[in-house]
Amino acid sequence: MLYTIKHAPKKIEGMIGNEEAKLAILTWAREWERNNSGKPLLLHGPTGVGKTLAAYCLASEFDWQMVETNASNLRDKESVQKLLGLSSGSMSLFGGKRLILFDEVDSAFDRGEVAELTKVLKESRQPIVLTANDIWGQKFAPIRVLCAPIQFRAVNSRSVKNYLSRIASEEKIGDGLVEQIGENAGGDLRRALIDLQSGMISLTDKKIDSFKTVASILKAKSFADAKRAADESQTDFDMLYWWIEENIPVEFEKHAEVAKALDYLSKADVFLGRIRRRQNYRYFKYAIALATAGVSSAKDGRYSKFVKYNFPSYIKKLSSTKASRALVKEAGKKIRAKLHCSIPQAIESIKTIGGGQEYFGLSDEERILFYKKRERKEKPLAKATILASN
Repeated sequence: MLYTIKHAPKKIEGMIGNEEAKLAILTWAREWERNNSGKPLLLHGPTGVGKTLAAYCLASEFDWQMVETNASNLRDKESVQKLLGLSSGSMSLFGGKRLILFDEVDSAFDRGEVAELTKVLKESRQPIVLTANDIWGQKFAPIRVLCAPIQFRAVNSRSVKNYLSRIASEEKIGDGLVEQIGENAGGDLRRALIDLQSGMISLTDKKIDSFKTVASILKAKSFADAKRAADESQTDFDMLYWWIEENIPVEFEKHAEVAKALDYLSKADVFLGRIRRRQNYRYFKYAIALATAGVSSAKDGRYSKFVKYNFPSYIKKLSSTKASRALVKEAGKKIRAKLHCSIPQAIESIKTIGGGQEYFGLSDEERILFYKKRERKEKPLAKATILASN
């Protein structure tokens, strides 16, 4: 049996990574259990991080009947009517709810089927979950406004390695490749499990795709070419943004071109900020247009030279501090549980709380973190006190 099936969890809490997404999904499901119906869930993010698995875990955990459907069920009137009947207010055979799953809606549905899908989403009286890798395509706009989006992110390599080590121990196989598989997986847990079972490390083309995309955008001849390059890319837009930012000075030779391109990119960032604050995803079309076509138009003429594009230094810095940031977050969760505050407030309190590491249940690593944070907080204060006394 495939490890992806054999070791699949039955409950949401058993899934690896994406803690905030899991909490949001459980909250949504509990509201449905109280008969407080909500919008359909739109789970989006890279492949292999648990979007489809989350839907099956929900059905198992809440004893809902799973109904998985696809684009072919929206291609004729009879199939649409049958699906509307399944998603109506009637319960399943045993009186429970039905969970309707539309998987990979961004790639499996064309524009005509999207129109029928929106009809089902509007009329359904049963919980619906949709999954997608990229929800920002133009054809997807009618679906986005009807759903509650929840983003899934790549699972951090440390969690992947710990999980693979546990599976290797259960299967009584050597874990010599666990470290390499965990690093190579790029947060794709499904691929990591397949690699572990096969005993081979698969190649990834994500970095190659990023190189091609950034080259197509920066060398584009027109607005449409730059926009198309971004739409056809498999790279997440958040990552693509940093690729573009890193390589503007590499591609453009004139200072004025660089300044103009960065100005367009900063305007794109303004719209991304508005999306985060207001949860208004209609701004995304402006952000992607500015970051791609806007940046491309900043050059006076097309460069035909060969350019060796660089991996984003910002992402490298995040990778190098990933372990410490994960440690901070875990400590924050434990403090939050005791102080009943938000995680950011709990993390900020690490700098000021004088003791109580045992009370919060912190590990040895987290206790060391406690002291380091306090030292950084106290040093400027100590210096100021000395200056004041003199």
